[in-house]
Amino acid sequence: MRTRSITMSLVLASSLAALAFAADAAEETCPLTWYSPKKGLAEAKSRNRPIVMVFAQGGTRSYDWFAASYKSTTGKTIWRHVAPLKEANVVLIKVRPPAKLKLTAGASAQQVRLLQKAHKKLMDRYRALTTKYGVTRVPTVLFLSPDGQMIFKSYSRTTESTVLASLRHMHHYFRHYQQARALMEKKDPAKTKAAVPFGPADNRALWYASMSEAIAAARAKDKPIVAVFTQSGSKGLDWFGHRLGIYGDLIWAYNKELKDSGATLVKIAPPTQMKLINGTPYTEVSKLRIALKKMTANYGKWAKKYGVTRIPTVLFLSPNGQMVLKNYTRQSKRTVVDGLRKMDKLFADYKQMREMLKEAGEDDDGDETKKKPGGDVKINPKNDSDGDF
Repeated sequence: MRTRSITMSLVLASSLAALAFAADAAEETCPLTWYSPKKGLAEAKSRNRPIVMVFAQGGTRSYDWFAASYKSTTGKTIWRHVAPLKEANVVLIKVRPPAKLKLTAGASAQQVRLLQKAHKKLMDRYRALTTKYGVTRVPTVLFLSPDGQMIFKSYSRTTESTVLASLRHMHHYFRHYQQARALMEKKDPAKTKAAVPFGPADNRALWYASMSEAIAAARAKDKPIVAVFTQSGSKGLDWFGHRLGIYGDLIWAYNKELKDSGATLVKIAPPTQMKLINGTPYTEVSKLRIALKKMTANYGKWAKKYGVTRIPTVLFLSPNGQMVLKNYTRQSKRTVVDGLRKMDKLFADYKQMREMLKEAGEDDDGDETKKKPGGDVKINPKNDSDGDF
C-alpha cells in the first residue's frame, strides 16, 4: 500500500512539474520591444535610429509579427527573427485598430456613451495614422526615418521573409536618408556624420555605404578597397550578408576571408526612393525630389568612373580609388572570394609598381590616372569632382 502511495505521489509530482513547465512556456514571450507610435517616435529620435512600423490586423485575424519560434532539442525557445531585427538596430512600433469592447448587461446608459466616445477617439487617432502614412490595407510594414516623416520602404500584404530580406539593407537606407536630408538642408552630404555601425558588437567585417567614406578610410590605413555595385531592397543581392543559423543566430558569409584581406569594404547602390508622408508641404517634397536626383547622378558618376554597366560588379581598387586592380562582373561570390584570398599578393604588386613610379619621378603625388602599366591593372579617368559622396 505504501509503495502504491509513493508511486501515486511521484506521478502527481511529475504531472505538476509538467504543468508548471507548460505554464512557463506559455508565459514566455518574444524578447522584442514594441512601442506605441508616440513612445516609439520619442525612442527613435533619442537614439537616432530608423523605425519599423507595422500596421497589423486587429481582432481574431491579428498576427504577432516577428514572433515565430520553435523549441530546440534542449528545450530552449529559439526566436527566429529576433537576431536580424537586433542587428538592424531599429525601433519597433505596432499599430492596431482599437478593439470593440462590450459592457455587461447591467451597464448604465452613461457608461455606454463614455465607452463609445472613447472608442471613437481611438478610432479617429488610428485613421489619422493610416492617412498620414498612406496605409490602405493591413498588414502594412513601413521603414521610416527617426522622426517618422520620411518613408524608406513600404510593404503591403507581404510576408515576413520579404520584409526581413529588405531589412538587411537598412544601414544603406539610413545612410541614403542622411545624405538626402543633408542635400535638402543645403549641406555637403560628404561631410555628414556617417551612420554608426549597427547591431551587436562582434567580429564581423564592416561595410561602408558611401564611396567617399570608403576611400577616406582606405587611404588612412593604406589598404585596398573592395567595392560592390549592387541593388538594395528585398530583391537586391545581399553580398556577403548574413543568414540565420539553426539556433536563431546570424552567420556571416565569408566573414573570415573579408577580414583577412584587410580591405575596406563598400556597397554602392542606387539611392533608396524615399518619400515624405502625406500632408508634407510641397516645398519639402520638391527638395527631396531634387536631392534624389542629385544622388542618382552621383551614383551614375561612380558607375561611369569605373565602367560599371551591369550589376552585380565587384571591384578591387587602390586605396585612393583611382586604380582598378581586379574586376568581377556578374561573377559568383566564390570566384570573388578566391580573389580575396590572393589580395595580399595583388596589393603587394601594386605597391611595388608605386615604388617604381616614385623612383622614376612619375608618381604625381599618388595620382595613378596618368600611369599606363600593363597587365590586368586598369587606369580610370579622374572624372570625380568635389562634392561627390
